[in-house]
Formats: sequence, structure tokens, C-alpha cells
Amino acid sequence: MHDQRGFTLAEVLLAVAIIAIGLVAVTTGFGIATTGVETGRQQTVAVLLAEQRVEHLRSRIVADFADPAVASGTTQEAYDTIPNGASFRRQTVIGDLDADLDGVADMKRLTVDVFYRLITERGTLQAERQVRLVNIVSRRQ
Repeated sequence: MHDQRGFTLAEVLLAVAIIAIGLVAVTTGFGIATTGVETGRQQTVAVLLAEQRVEHLRSRIVADFADPAVASGTTQEAYDTIPNGASFRRQTVIGDLDADLDGVADMKRLTVDVFYRLITERGTLQAERQVRLVNIVSRRQ
């Protein structure tokens, strides 16, 4: 008599089912990981765009506190208008602050908001996300 070794049909089907479940889990994990990486990338770009705007305004304020380009007000930059940031929009609010209440502005408050729509594996979401940077710059003495 020969000793025949091997797998039964039930064992093979069970192994195939376990492997299939594992592959589905791995595939789902890739989708979640891809979304996480894209979310991090978008948030990083939004922070960089906000920092870029703040630094530009700070340099102008330090050079000339009365520069009309840094007068109080709100500036809007729409989607597709920011260099290297087509999928972002930016709002800048500049306000004068009077530290000693003498009626003369001694400082400026810069608030830069960068908005973007999150991109997921299912497409672009309609709800906007936002990054905000606030900075106070004083007049040079």
C-alpha cells in the first residue's frame, strides 16, 4: 500500500479563502495609506503657502511700515491663482494694532488662511479644510 499525502479539497478551499481575505485587507490598507499620505501632503503645502505669504508681508512691513501694500484690509486669492498652489485658495487679513492707545498703529496683525479641498481615493471632497497662521509684526524703532 502506498502512503498518499496531499491536501483535501476542503483544506485547499480554506487556504484560498484565508489568502483572499488577507489580500482584500491589504488592498483596503493601501487605499487608506494613500489617502493619509495625500492628506499630509496637502496640509504641508497649505502651511508652506501660509508661511510664504506671512514672510513676504513681514519683509515689506519691516522695510516700510507705511507701505500701501501692507495697509489694513483683506486680500483674496482664488483657486488656480496662487503660483505652485493651484488647488488652494488664500485669504490675508491685515489689521493695525495700537499698543499704547495713542491712536497711532505700532503693530500689524497678519492673519493668513489657506483653504483646500481634501483629495481621497474616491475623489475630491466638497468641504474645505483650512490652515491659519497669525503673526504680529511691530514697527521698527
